[in-house]
Amino acid sequence: MVGVVRVPAIVPEEDMVLSLLDHHGVMVHPGFFFDFPAEAFLVVSLLPAPETFGRGVEAVASTVHGLLPPLNGRAGPAPQGPAKPPNGLTG
Repeated sequence: MVGVVRVPAIVPEEDMVLSLLDHHGVMVHPGFFFDFPAEAFLVVSLLPAPETFGRGVEAVASTVHGLLPPLNGRAGPAPQGPAKPPNGLTG
């Protein structure tokens, strides 16, 4: 089983995949391995133990965050808040 993660198209998928492997020891596959029509997709395995999977997700988030330009001239994570369902749908 695999999952597909869409990431910002800031750097080529291959560069992000190699960065994850080199800096975090996390192996994911670029979307072009699966003939996605555009950049910015990572394919991840859903088979690791939850703790291992969680560390991999944190590494992906950290890598993406490190590539994003600062918001409003400041670095740091985006403000957190409750997710709102699209088009007036309720959760």
